[in-house]
Amino acid sequence: MNCTGDRNSPMFTKTLDQASTLQAGIVVFYSVLNIFLSITASLGNSSILIALHKVSSLYPPTKLLFRCLAVTDLCVCLISQPLFATPVLNVVLKMNLNVFCNIRRVIFASRFILGQISIFTSTSISVERLFLLMGLRYRRALEL
Repeated sequence: MNCTGDRNSPMFTKTLDQASTLQAGIVVFYSVLNIFLSITASLGNSSILIALHKVSSLYPPTKLLFRCLAVTDLCVCLISQPLFATPVLNVVLKMNLNVFCNIRRVIFASRFILGQISIFTSTSISVERLFLLMGLRYRRALEL
């Protein structure tokens, strides 16, 4: 915000109050949206895991990769997304700054780790699909 003039003037404090109210409204909107999307994603990934349990036409390695991706996405929507709503808690509850900073560190670490796992799993699925398109087939283990 670019403000000029005396910081103690009524105009300056009114502008700061309006900006903080708008910012708090945006934070609440994003947090509520994130919680809604978290619930939706957890239901979707749970249904994918149930469907993968029931299907028998997929190769076991392919099924394992899809399960890994669904579990990783489930962890994102159960861990990272709800933690993103903590700024609302900070505004409403006036949390201790140390607690808030530690929660932010957990948010960034979980988003990074789970995001990387999701990217690597998606890459593995793509490579596996490419190998199947090239005509490479899985070898069946001979039972003795």
